[in-house]
This record gives sequence, C-alpha cells and structure tokens, in this order.
Amino acid sequence: MRSYSEIRYRFGPLERRGLIGTLRPGQLLVLGSTVLVTILIVETLRNGAGLALGVSPTLTKALATVRPEDAADASGLLATVAQLGQLTGVAAFGTLFLNRLESLGGPEAYTSAEALLACMFALAGTAAVGAVSGLVRRRR
Repeated sequence: MRSYSEIRYRFGPLERRGLIGTLRPGQLLVLGSTVLVTILIVETLRNGAGLALGVSPTLTKALATVRPEDAADASGLLATVAQLGQLTGVAAFGTLFLNRLESLGGPEAYTSAEALLACMFALAGTAAVGAVSGLVRRRR
C-alpha cells in the first residue's frame, strides 16, 4: 500500500497550484452542507415563484366577477375561507399522518416513511379532485 506522501507526490504540481488537493472529512462535510443549503434555497425560491404565479391569478379571477360595492366583503370572505382551508388541510393530513404512524408501530424510519407515503397519496388525490373541480364550468 502506498503512503500518503507517495499519493500526495503524484498530485504535487496540481495541488501546489490549487487545482486539485486532498479533502479531509471536515472539508467534505462543509462542502456537502453548502451544496445542500444551495439546493434548499433554489428549491424554496422555485416553490415560492410557483405559488406566486399560481395563487395570485386564481384569487384575482375569483374576485373579478364581484360588483365593486361588494368587493370589500368578498375580499374578506375569500381571505377567511383560504385561511380556514389551510387550517383544515393541515389538521386533516396531520391527523392522517399521526394515526397512520401510530397504527404501524413505534416511531422508526420505516414506519415514518410508510405514514408519509399514505399522506402523499391522500394529498395527490385531493389535488387531483381540486384540479378536476376547477375544470367544471359554472352554469349561468
């Protein structure tokens, strides 16, 4: 087995120029966490942009047909219903997750993944129902 100095010598000129080098475990941890934080920031920005592009036009379209004298009441009602919908959704899916977790046994990684999978299917089904209900035209 070659020693550290022999391996280091092989990369000597490139390492002295800073083009290549040996990374220690601490440096790998910092590099890995930096990449993960960067991915997290990019995905959070992408999620926020998607919500901004989707929710705002939807709420604007919902209020577009309201008469101007009823606009204040409709706006308040819309905000209240949106908050209640979020609250109800978090409570319902949180209850589903915790009940599924309890029925599978103790809190372990496998049971947590199974409970999360059940919640993801329920969320996907709810999203599909919401999308289909948005396609139905109103009668006038």
